Amino acid sequence: MPKISVIIPHHHAESEHKKLISFFEQLNDIDLEIIPTTGSSRANAMNNGAIKAKYPYLWFVHADTNLQPTQINALKKSLSDYPRRIHYFDLKFDGGFLTKINAIGANIRSRTLKLPWGDQAFCLSINNFEQLGKFNENVTYGEDHLLIWKAHQNKIKLKRVSTAIVSSAREYNKQGWFNLTLKRQYLWLKQAAPEFIKWIKS
Repeated sequence: MPKISVIIPHHHAESEHKKLISFFEQLNDIDLEIIPTTGSSRANAMNNGAIKAKYPYLWFVHADTNLQPTQINALKKSLSDYPRRIHYFDLKFDGGFLTKINAIGANIRSRTLKLPWGDQAFCLSINNFEQLGKFNENVTYGEDHLLIWKAHQNKIKLKRVSTAIVSSAREYNKQGWFNLTLKRQYLWLKQAAPEFIKWIKS
């Protein structure tokens, strides 16, 4: 079975990652190496975690993600079948009706445009990660989004894992559904435009 380093970026002041680490500890899966990691930014934290990884696949999982063993098995099968691709999950939120709309939109975007975001838990080989230059630490947002654009520009294919993961809706509750939804759509379109031009040229 594929050997996977699970990289969990988190802030020192937060505790959401502890539940996720506890899940992996109880799972006691010898194919998984668990790496909680911090840094000056999420990109820096994830790159720090990748440096520590001993296994050939890197799985970047946000600290507020809820997982089940079936999702681990689905990822392993997907990696076995398509080892050279970047793997991602469909998305669900643990909130109400409005965040279900966000999840539907995210899944349509990732399936049709091949543009998943980081909360869909990317998993890729260390070789692909290094080829893409790791996560860009010079941006204030969207380092996950930019990694996927670089994959397209380098002709690295994506693979959707045949199950969904559940992400926390806490940011929507904190900032307001309309405000955060509008902000995220504006930011990703702003970031996507120049990357799309690079992709066409490549």
